[in-house]
Parts: sequence; C-alpha cells; structure tokens
Amino acid sequence: MDLRNWANCLWQYLKINHTGCWRKADGLLLLGSHDMTVPEMAVALWQQGLVDWLMTSGGHGKVTLGLWQETEAEVYARYLTGKGVSPENIYLETESTNTGDNLKNAYAEMQLQGLKCRSLIVLTKPYMERRALAVCQQHLPQVDIQLGSSALSYEQYVEQSPLTEEQTLALMLGNIERMKPYADRGFHAPQPMPEEVWVAYESFLALGITPR
Repeated sequence: MDLRNWANCLWQYLKINHTGCWRKADGLLLLGSHDMTVPEMAVALWQQGLVDWLMTSGGHGKVTLGLWQETEAEVYARYLTGKGVSPENIYLETESTNTGDNLKNAYAEMQLQGLKCRSLIVLTKPYMERRALAVCQQHLPQVDIQLGSSALSYEQYVEQSPLTEEQTLALMLGNIERMKPYADRGFHAPQPMPEEVWVAYESFLALGITPR
C-alpha cells in the first residue's frame, strides 16, 4: 500500500459518512476548528429550513491558537452572520478546546439557554466524525444525532486546507492514537479498529510523522 492509499484508509475510517438525507432537527451544532467547510455547510442546511437555531462551539484550539485571534466559535458565528443568518438565531460556546468538551459544554449551554435539543445536526471536520460520534454515544445517548461533514475527498480536502498535508496527516494520526485510550478512560464510546487502519497508522509513524 502506498502513501496515498494509507492516507485514504485513515480518512475513510475517521470519516464515517454517518448521514444520508438530512432530517429536520431542533438545532445545529458546529464543532469548532480551523475548517471553514463546517460553517459553509451549516449555512446551506440553515437555508433549507432544517433547524430553528445554530450553536458554534470552540475556544482557541491547538491549531487555531496560531491562526486566529478570535475563538473558533466567534469566527464561525461571524461567517454565519455574513451569509445572512440572523444573530438572534446563533448561540456561542467559547471555552472548549477539544471534541469531547465541544459536545458536552455545548449541550450544557443549550440547556442553560432553554433551547429545545432532543435532536441535533452536528457538523465537524471530516476526520473528526468518528470521534464526535463516539463522544455522542457515550455522553449524549438521549439526543437524536445526525452527524456530518464536507463531502470532499481526502485529496480535495488537503488542496483547500490552510494546513499542509503533513499537518493534516498528523492530526488524523492523533485521532487514531487517542481512540482506544480515550475509550478506556470513558471519554467516548469504544470504536472498532480494523487491522488495515492500524497498519496505515504505524506506517506513517515509521516515516516520522508525529501524531498531533
């Protein structure tokens, strides 16, 4: 298996394509990161009338701390309003710095704001889908979750990303590295780990790419 096949093996495992056709939900949660395809996709779903409100979640993450002065939630919210979403329909959670906190803190904020949240559309960057689903399974089993991300291929995603391909691979490897220990510690639900995914992970480690 060559490098590109290894990368696509990791991509296809982490991006689980959880959704088919979108169903109407109470609200839409955007998990913050450097990925601007997330608010772009949120605008499209909002314009379809699928949700009554949106919440952006994210503080200063390990990548965005060096990219933006504003929090991830603020950057996403500014994008939404710039595309015509009324500020009164947008709620922010600006403290979270990892996926688990994004979901747990955002849900707590929804309850604090009195928002109906029995069903949610959750959008994230493509290679965070599996971990986001695992957190929802562990901590939000009472919520009907539709999870999704950009439909870009690995190659298309790398082409448009502000990060280099090696930086993107390092983040993908970090998600693989944390999968089992985080499940063991109760941070998220256990996930299967196919042998070919682990082989691809170890192959990149052997090349000197450090998980991030």
